Amino acid sequence: MEPLAEDGEDQLNADIAEFSTHDRKGGWARALLIARRVEPGEGQGERTDLQPRFGRTEVFRRISAQEFARRTHTSHKRVMAFLEAWKRAAADDLVPPFEKLAPGIHVDLPDDEKKPFFGEHGYYRSYEARMKDGERRQAIEQEAERAGLKPTAPVYVAQQLKALHTAILADPTAREAAISALAEFERREELSERTDRAAARRAAAEQEGAFDEAEEAVSDRADTAEETAGPVPAPAPSGAFHR
Repeated sequence: MEPLAEDGEDQLNADIAEFSTHDRKGGWARALLIARRVEPGEGQGERTDLQPRFGRTEVFRRISAQEFARRTHTSHKRVMAFLEAWKRAAADDLVPPFEKLAPGIHVDLPDDEKKPFFGEHGYYRSYEARMKDGERRQAIEQEAERAGLKPTAPVYVAQQLKALHTAILADPTAREAAISALAEFERREELSERTDRAAARRAAAEQEGAFDEAEEAVSDRADTAEETAGPVPAPAPSGAFHR
């Protein structure tokens, strides 16, 4: 199917309305609508631009994730979580990259029973809708992978600080887990400091060794120069003259 030659606000609003009609089982369909209409990195306002995508004259409308969220009464993070799920599926060649999507072009969506969108083995990561990407979330993701866990629960707990504080105060099991985690954190910090100090000592020793080698080389060159020049002639006796 060829892309629409003209795409306006009515078609954009139709896609937005369709997003709102899908239930939870319509994950792939909703992800398609977001991937087709959201322009990552666009401004935060309500401006909607015509974006040339699939020809010299054909254009269609994309809007920012925040504007899409505003119009569909959902959150910006949730919109981005759908888009990230689509990107993961595109990386696995299940769907076209979002850059190649356009109104009027048919897309065969994955079979949800074989390639689930939601769930433990799905492409959608619910924690991405709770915490934006950054050093904090990346650290939790790395630690969850090390522990053999999905990041969903750790990210959720990390955002419920008051509840976490209450559980540690009231529950002995939670308190023991917190104490154990802090002890492990301190152990890793101490190991990291020892490693850094050892690396600094090695670097200093290598630098000092290089300096000694350079000094020794200068001394060797000086000795070689003296041996090549031979003995220095004795000075003439005082008052002597030559004919």
